[in-house]
Amino acid sequence: MNGRNGTVRSGVAQRASQTRVGNNYGNYDAITPKRYSLTQPELLVCRAMPTHLRRRPVRPFSILLLGVLSLWLSGVISTYAQDLLWRASNVEVPNDGNWFNPNNWNANGDAVAPPTATESAVVNTAPTANVAAPGAQARFLIIGGTPADANNTGAPFNGVGTGQVLVSGPTASLQLGQEVEGRPAFSLDVVNGSLTVENGGTLVTTNTRVGTFQPGPPPLGAVVAAQLAPTAPAFLDITGAGSSWIEHGTLGIGAIETAQVVIQDGASFTGSGAVTIAAAGELDIGGGTTVGTFAAAGGIANNGVINFNFTNTLRLSNPISGIGTISMLGTGTLTLAAANSGFTGSISVSNGGTLIAERPGNRKRSKPVAH
Repeated sequence: MNGRNGTVRSGVAQRASQTRVGNNYGNYDAITPKRYSLTQPELLVCRAMPTHLRRRPVRPFSILLLGVLSLWLSGVISTYAQDLLWRASNVEVPNDGNWFNPNNWNANGDAVAPPTATESAVVNTAPTANVAAPGAQARFLIIGGTPADANNTGAPFNGVGTGQVLVSGPTASLQLGQEVEGRPAFSLDVVNGSLTVENGGTLVTTNTRVGTFQPGPPPLGAVVAAQLAPTAPAFLDITGAGSSWIEHGTLGIGAIETAQVVIQDGASFTGSGAVTIAAAGELDIGGGTTVGTFAAAGGIANNGVINFNFTNTLRLSNPISGIGTISMLGTGTLTLAAANSGFTGSISVSNGGTLIAERPGNRKRSKPVAH
């Protein structure tokens, strides 16, 4: 019969060699590509979708790729390598204390290369990890704590073990948290132990915590929590002419445990964020010797202790706030150039030192007092 859609054959046994003509698409016989009229339901048997409209089969590799992508986006799979642990020395494989020696690091019991910019590092055992050359790095470094989780949530860690890291020498450098993508919530956490930069060494960090021990969740119980408690205060010391610490984020001192940060003997600190000193924290600028420079662009929130203890002069251009104490202990001269009206704690001057408060907004103007 003839119809609007062309000639319709009254049967489905057509020659396989027949071909479709034209660009109109409709329902097709499984054997012949000729189109049937939609008004002939008795002929709508054994239909097949045109080849160009058929869905391609999903290949197993595609499924795997999509699965990995989904896990990566959800954070289940991290692009960062596992934690690297500083290995304790033993008779069979001694640890020579060199940060750059692959035999001194391990992951899951296997010796590995030193940390890269995308890997975390944990130093919680003797001997001291010595950095005496340029190029030491890690995504973040835990000193005296448990291994950090690979996703780095920024939560504090338990104080298991005691670690020491020493950066010494005019070319020695340790850079933490300097990768462009995925910078961590913190790059350095001194939990139980110390980090010292001396003899012209350089430390570069992005967000530092000194003294952030936390005994763990309540289910651990008091006994276990006591066993995990740190055995020594957290200590960070930048000392010696030419030694410097560049902080690209914030610095927190003594949030949970006793902690001390010392900038002394001509060393310098340059921070682009705020410095926060909690009740258990102490910042000592000078250490009884001299100070290079100290700058905290985000200001200083002091609810602990700041000791200015130097024999030369320092002009501090960053505001101080909080309810802690400020002590001028050295024989030098300290000039507070910013408005410090937000500070309501106590101020003392001793040992013949001088404290000058320049801005009218300062709460106090202290004069030299000799004891």
